Amino acid sequence: MSTLPHHQVSERAYHLWQAEGCQPGDDLRYWLRAEAELRAEHSPAKAPVKTASPRKKAAAKPKSPPRKKGSATTSPASPT
Repeated sequence: MSTLPHHQVSERAYHLWQAEGCQPGDDLRYWLRAEAELRAEHSPAKAPVKTASPRKKAAAKPKSPPRKKGSATTSPASPT
């Protein structure tokens, strides 16, 4: 675990203290919170490890025969 620069932790703790109304008596809480936030920001993000998995081939669908033009089943036009 690397040491964070004192001035960075101090500045972050100060901003946290200001954001919560400058109430006295919680200096250690702000300091520890600032350290935790800075460590989280500077730690390398752990990306999920993906493992290669073989893909399953889908079963081939049978192809329907092509439709012929004009082969629709319609009744002949009635003479009028």
